[in-house]
Amino acid sequence: MKALFLAGGKGMRLRPLTDRIPKPMVPVMNKPLLERTMLHLKKSGITEMVISSCYQPKKIKDYFGDGKQFGLKIRYIVEDFPLGTGGAIKNAEELFDETFIVVNSDIVCDIDMLKMLEYHKKNHGIATIAVTEVEDPSAYGVIESDKHGYAVSFVEKPEAGSITSNFINAGIYIFEPEVFAEISLDGPVSVERVTFPKLLENGHKIAVYKDQSYWIDIGTLDKYKQVHKDILTGRCR
Repeated sequence: MKALFLAGGKGMRLRPLTDRIPKPMVPVMNKPLLERTMLHLKKSGITEMVISSCYQPKKIKDYFGDGKQFGLKIRYIVEDFPLGTGGAIKNAEELFDETFIVVNSDIVCDIDMLKMLEYHKKNHGIATIAVTEVEDPSAYGVIESDKHGYAVSFVEKPEAGSITSNFINAGIYIFEPEVFAEISLDGPVSVERVTFPKLLENGHKIAVYKDQSYWIDIGTLDKYKQVHKDILTGRCR
């Protein structure tokens, strides 16, 4: 199975760390975040990876090359302009013809990918979304699921009074290749705001994988500092 890394963001809120390097290359304990995430997937037997980038793509390719030094096989897609998360997935269509994983490249987590894959296969959906529980989901994409574990609604950054679930999109997905037919590439597309709701409207099942493993996105300087504190105190392995 292959993995697609969405690595196109500029990381504006991480400046000055991202003035000279793209966000996925920001160091976590002196090693690029993207490298740590890729090696985490390698432990689950996933060694073929595609990196979709836009901002300073050469910095990423110069570091990873073809992946051999990491025991990986790496290919690259470079966007001429930001396509959004859904657009980046659609743009990689020709490289995926079976079940595949998509990972946002600004998260640190220790989700067991093999367990998530087993869950995906058992539930027979077109997609499975990893979710994590947070105290305040207002800055994230909130997902509601039914008693069978399938998504019923998606709400991006809900207002405090309208929050009905504390489970948020963790930025890790497993897709069947049929999902490509549901994504148009007329311009930038958000998988969170457009693709997932469309899949529900068209009658597709989306499984929700609830995981209580460590998870954080490092989109801000405060969270970047927090992940290092969590590593040093043992909260993050």
